Amino acid sequence: MLARIAHTLGTPRLVAPASVYAEIVVGPYRAGPEAVSEVEAFISNFGIQIEPISASIARIAPRLRSERNTLRLPDALIFACADEIEPSSPATSHGRS
Repeated sequence: MLARIAHTLGTPRLVAPASVYAEIVVGPYRAGPEAVSEVEAFISNFGIQIEPISASIARIAPRLRSERNTLRLPDALIFACADEIEPSSPATSHGRS
């Protein structure tokens, strides 16, 4: 999904909200420091930018959730992050006037 958002934005970069990073390192932290290092190396090697959850992203995510009953907060944060980076993104501009 993140690759699709980056492609849609027309940029050659991958961006993930800090919430995604926090979720993907839970398992590695359980496995130990070496596993965490491997995940961090993967993120670094692929040039994935970790985007902080700003106040703006925190406001956009619940708006997106309110528009779609099945959208969960982790997914809304991904879309809100895309919206923060590129507000005219087709990934998040649905339903706007």
